[in-house]
Amino acid sequence: MSAKSSCIVILVHGVGNQNKDWSQGFRQALKAELGSAAARAKLVDAYWAPLSKVKDVLHPTLAATFGTTGIAMEDEAYRRAVLEFSRMLAAEAGAPVDAHSFGPGDAFEWVKGKLGVVQELVVDVGNYVARNGVRTAVQNVVHARLGEADAKNPDAPVILVSHSQGTVICYDALRQAGANYANLRTWITMGSPLRKYFAFPLQWGRQKLGMPANVRWLNLYDKQDPVGKDLRDAVAWPKPQPEDRVVDNKKNAKDAHDHWHNPQVVKAVADEIRSVLA
Repeated sequence: MSAKSSCIVILVHGVGNQNKDWSQGFRQALKAELGSAAARAKLVDAYWAPLSKVKDVLHPTLAATFGTTGIAMEDEAYRRAVLEFSRMLAAEAGAPVDAHSFGPGDAFEWVKGKLGVVQELVVDVGNYVARNGVRTAVQNVVHARLGEADAKNPDAPVILVSHSQGTVICYDALRQAGANYANLRTWITMGSPLRKYFAFPLQWGRQKLGMPANVRWLNLYDKQDPVGKDLRDAVAWPKPQPEDRVVDNKKNAKDAHDHWHNPQVVKAVADEIRSVLA
């Protein structure tokens, strides 16, 4: 495949409870939508699922402990992240959140009707925020795919397509070292919980670091999705600012958070590939 006539499309999944062939259906739909142009788009997965295990809501760790309680510092940070993120999701679903009595289990009951993967998502968020080793490892998966794309195809433009928790991982990787990836042209986020990360008490990732200013940032979201929201003006720097676009996953896919099976999303990604190739 000639680098001058091709592009690299890196796909980043959301919740960590994913099979290795998670992108197969989306790949097939995208190739069908692209038609003859499919041969010019190389699809690559950034598969980070094994690094964020889904066991239970508060699982043990071998991190160092503090004080006389024997509670690991990472466990306490994990507990707080799980609790607060659960409450934010529940509030989006209309739950009467009480700061003293509303826990993750209550949130799951409120949200699971709208979001089938709520427990997996909350566990991923807790692991990512609280466990330094997990966070570094999953970010390195994205760094590796971006680095390989630049090294193996130095003239090929790159499109990064990420979903849900994968958008946060990509966000951090790009703002930390995005300037190193000269070929990145477009970043597509879908069902992104970034607004929840920015909010109190997480207050995550507002500081501008290395996000390339010339990257196009397209944000797809369903208004009924309790996780993914609009992102325009959410970040604290002028460029790149996300271009919000509403899609209807509730009507066209499995649920409001399921972007991968929505033909509208497939077409949006295909259109961006055609634009970059042109």
